[in-house]
Amino acid sequence: MTTNYYAVNTETGEELHIGKKSYGWCFALHVIPEQNLNNLDDWIDILNGTYYEIINEYGDLLSLSQLLNIIVNEPDDLCESQFVLHGSEEKFHETHYSMRYNSKLVRARIDNNFCIGHGAGPYDYVIGNFS
Repeated sequence: MTTNYYAVNTETGEELHIGKKSYGWCFALHVIPEQNLNNLDDWIDILNGTYYEIINEYGDLLSLSQLLNIIVNEPDDLCESQFVLHGSEEKFHETHYSMRYNSKLVRARIDNNFCIGHGAGPYDYVIGNFS
């Protein structure tokens, strides 16, 4: 299961894509350098402001602490069936340009075109448009 998260400016209605959580993967934290959103601390600063609400793609309202729990806490199990469908874990990582984070999660490999870095926990810094 995959869920996208957004910051909605309560004054203008503008939405900023915060990132995406996919089952078995590290959180893909959307970095937007042109808006000075380069890491998790930058997101925390903007989301602590009074003008933003956090919602998921289903319209559910979240607190900052709920979002941080999603970003930094790991799921129970890695979906091993992902590997089986590709024939092996090695093939899966080749196809998805990924790598193991730990025994539970997969993370994107740094490639400068999509994943530009790894966070201090189970989250990756991702640029560009993605959903």
